[in-house]
Amino acid sequence: MTAPALSSIDALVLALQGVGYFADRRLATAVFLALKLQRPLLLEGEPGVGKTALAKALGEVLERSLIRLQCYDGLEQREALYEWNYAAQLLHMRAAEGKGSADMAQVERDQRLGPLHTFGDAWRALEGVGKRLAAQAAH
Repeated sequence: MTAPALSSIDALVLALQGVGYFADRRLATAVFLALKLQRPLLLEGEPGVGKTALAKALGEVLERSLIRLQCYDGLEQREALYEWNYAAQLLHMRAAEGKGSADMAQVERDQRLGPLHTFGDAWRALEGVGKRLAAQAAH
């Protein structure tokens, strides 16, 4: 099955209704424009108003996987994507200076140092999608 051509706001409204999501004209217009302009649509609102339900319905209509990142007040981009480990970074630099080595991978192996950064929620979500896609392709 191929995703329907969403050539109008009315077509989007009908497609969303087809998967059980009933959007008003204002919301459907915002979604339609975001799709046509290929821009993200940031939704905000109280818990339970349907933000995630819209994303799930839209993913179903467009036949795309949903990647969900739970946001909260104070979440910063660097926390969602990655977090630098400053203590490990300092240890890496000192170990490299002591060995006179620019090969950080070798320094990590020699010193058994941890990584300089850890991936945040967004990267972990994408990694999970990649594994699911690989599993689907294998079947």
